[in-house]
Amino acid sequence: MSYLGVGISPGNVPVSHSMNVKVVDRRVRVAELVLRCVICGLGVLAAVLVGLIPSFLVIANGIAAAYSLMQVLRCVVSMIRGHVLFSKPLAWAIFSGDQVMAYVTVAAVASTAQSAVISKLGQPELQWMKICNMYGKYCNQIGEGIASALLVSLSMVAISCMSAFSLFRLYGGNKGKGSPRNKLRLGFYMYSCVKSVLVMAYVTVAAVASTAQSAVISKLGQPELQWMKICNMYGKYCNQIGEGIASALLVSLSMVAISCMSAFSLFRLYGGNKGKGSPR
Repeated sequence: MSYLGVGISPGNVPVSHSMNVKVVDRRVRVAELVLRCVICGLGVLAAVLVGLIPSFLVIANGIAAAYSLMQVLRCVVSMIRGHVLFSKPLAWAIFSGDQVMAYVTVAAVASTAQSAVISKLGQPELQWMKICNMYGKYCNQIGEGIASALLVSLSMVAISCMSAFSLFRLYGGNKGKGSPRNKLRLGFYMYSCVKSVLVMAYVTVAAVASTAQSAVISKLGQPELQWMKICNMYGKYCNQIGEGIASALLVSLSMVAISCMSAFSLFRLYGGNKGKGSPR
């Protein structure tokens, strides 16, 4: 039985480890199902709360809810059948979808939070007035939507880690090599590295998204909120900011790639199914 229904059948797992695999597999399946249900519900709630103004957050959470609903159906079918032989291409598809949705939801929360901060505090040097002192109820509703979307993004991050483990462990072939103690030490060290890289990847993506949100307002303005565009007056400054955002985007994409490579290096340590059974 494989994690999230991706991998090999129980018949290919050594008997001495089959019980542990079944127990862990069941727990991971239940955790995934719960998280995807949470994403589906809170994603719809966030879209409804912030839906008064069409925004990236509404679109991202709507897509996340629909995507999670499809994955919930897959999880339920997998749990009913007990074990399903899924191919590595399908495992890659699930992993890729979870990764994209995780980063998209994080970026959506960051960009919307940036606008919320401006609405709350204003930006006097850019003549962007604060509006929450006039529209308190509206701002509170937006805050509730951002809180719901934050829970969605955190749940997607957790699920993306599960799907990464489920995929990359299929490429492991280190079973029986080295003592369990050495493997545990190596795994703990690599886990610390992966955690740091993963945090930096999400932080850079959030930073780019929030800065890009301010750049869009500077370029186009927000007339309904009386936030005037400033790039027609400070063109050179806006061009410089744009170059900085482009450079930061390349940094964030590089960090995302590095986080995937480091996750592969870690999770393949817990494989050991190489050469046993043939994936469909």
